[in-house]
Amino acid sequence: MTQADALMRWVAGDNAVRRAMAWAGLFGIGWAGLELLLVAELREPLSLLQIVWCRYAVHLMIVLLIWGQRTPVTFWRTSRPVSHVCRSLMMIVMPGSFAIALAHGIAVEFVWSMFWMAPALIIAIAAVCLKERPPWAVVAASFVGALCVAAMFGHVRSPSLSAIGLALAAAGSFSLYVVLTRSLREQPLSTNMFYTAIAVFVAATPAMPSVWIWPDAHDLVLLTILGGAGFAVLLALDHACRAAPAWGGANALFTQAFCIDGVLSVVGGGALRPRVALGLTALVVLIGTLWIRADRFDIGPSGEPSSG
Repeated sequence: MTQADALMRWVAGDNAVRRAMAWAGLFGIGWAGLELLLVAELREPLSLLQIVWCRYAVHLMIVLLIWGQRTPVTFWRTSRPVSHVCRSLMMIVMPGSFAIALAHGIAVEFVWSMFWMAPALIIAIAAVCLKERPPWAVVAASFVGALCVAAMFGHVRSPSLSAIGLALAAAGSFSLYVVLTRSLREQPLSTNMFYTAIAVFVAATPAMPSVWIWPDAHDLVLLTILGGAGFAVLLALDHACRAAPAWGGANALFTQAFCIDGVLSVVGGGALRPRVALGLTALVVLIGTLWIRADRFDIGPSGEPSSG
């Protein structure tokens, strides 16, 4: 058992669903931190594609530093290369959909509101593709959470069909990434973390000469930090998907929206607006209730709950 596993067992005990929620919550908080740091601190007008490429270049360096010396030949070998590559490419589709939406003038609030259908999509895709059987409470919570986030961001009406399509492309690609990660839980951690980055890095490299802007020293340090932190949050998500079925940690992903909207609301207005405060409170109650009820989710070898 690693120190990280020991820490999560101390936080969540022996309950697999709680461990998945803890890891997914850590992922959500870390992801929010990455978004806020990027918005607040980046100086040069770097393209999103360059930022993504730099992030995964650092990710690959970390993988090589950690596992390259110990298992230099075996960590990249896999019996499921197609699943790994498809999973990795979702990390281009997701930010790409966001970037195209914003370039077409679609409000970021609308995209985020639609994006947080992702927990429900994760549960649905895993039920179809992995034959998981989520408890009714978890399914209901995914829809309630999506409504809470939509209320917080303030956009529930669609500006156009293309806006819906792009927002759902972002949500769907992220959801597929999570479900594919769960499907690859038997693969070595080193292999998963290597393939998470390699397809993105290779696919984005040919475009770099046309979009590249040399970062100054400040932005170079920031991009390195983003790459290292990005590796850490994806590692947490991988652990969440190993701990329990995909539905186990799906609703804990709402922590990202909680952190983003909570911080931006305070920074932007100095105080929480009533609808934001209500949405944040509802998310806390939602996730807390699932945490408490996790004792009722007895996961057997098949990954199915016996009650819920």
